[in-house]
Amino acid sequence: MSQMLTSGSLLLEEIDGEPLIFLPHLRRAEEGIALRINRLAGGDDSLPADRFRESGCMVRGANGKKLAPSQREALKTVLSHRVVVITGDRALAKRRS
Repeated sequence: MSQMLTSGSLLLEEIDGEPLIFLPHLRRAEEGIALRINRLAGGDDSLPADRFRESGCMVRGANGKKLAPSQREALKTVLSHRVVVITGDRALAKRRS
């Protein structure tokens, strides 16, 4: 492993005091994605106040069902930010909110 780190086949980086090893092409891809997300998120976050109510009505109109409280919160989050990353990992989402 030390030979791979020396040759650049692997990258060693410390994040929050934890040593991490990356493949160079995956590290570059991660940096590129982060840069693009930052660019997308750079605009104005403001939406009309009634946007959430309209969206809830559209959901009820489309399928006749009322949103659960967690679904209402998710909809509020999505509508109040220019960029939302959905990971599918509820524990991760809760830790970062």
